[in-house]
Amino acid sequence: MDSPTSPVLQGPSAAEFMGVCTIAALISMVLYGLIVAQTYMYFIAYDEDPRWLKGSVLIIWVFETSHFIFTIFWLYHLLIEGFGDLRISENSTWSPTASIVLEEIAAGMIQSLYLRRLWILSHQNMLLMVPLAVVVFLRFATAIISAILLVTLGLFSEFGTISAPKAIADTSNFLRCVADALIAASMIYYLCRNKPASANPLDRTLSREYRNRGVQDEVMQ
Repeated sequence: MDSPTSPVLQGPSAAEFMGVCTIAALISMVLYGLIVAQTYMYFIAYDEDPRWLKGSVLIIWVFETSHFIFTIFWLYHLLIEGFGDLRISENSTWSPTASIVLEEIAAGMIQSLYLRRLWILSHQNMLLMVPLAVVVFLRFATAIISAILLVTLGLFSEFGTISAPKAIADTSNFLRCVADALIAASMIYYLCRNKPASANPLDRTLSREYRNRGVQDEVMQ
């Protein structure tokens, strides 16, 4: 008598996995183009801004550019070097990990600049700023830990099935949503309450970068 066999979980096919990656990368190209255009327009239109602000925008653009290059490099690895072979796609090579780290650094910089602006707009409201700073710090820390664990495990499949790394990654994504929502709501409240502050070039610049980065993050995740 044949012994019962346990059901086998079927993962995505090569076409499904690589198709999703390709579509996400194409959308990311469009969003990166918007970032390049807006960064160029910013340096043309707001030459009077302080150097530290222009330097921050430039550094964010460099990180976003590096993130995009590493993403395309990984896509080439999947579609050309490992076409049709899901075993290659399971390996967490250096390029997606580096892409994640650079994007998280860029996100941390943008959120830090927003926190600085909120600190000014809220007149040093500690009840608002302390929780926001804690959420932003925990989001950044869990994201970096997730990237380190991804390198340590070496396989995307293992990263998604082991409880601890998966929990850390889920926590990072949850904190990202919380941080974005709290920062956006706080900025809307204070800018509506103090409309002249909305003319500040820092607010305009960060708003453009923040919107594009948020959409790009959701696409690439």
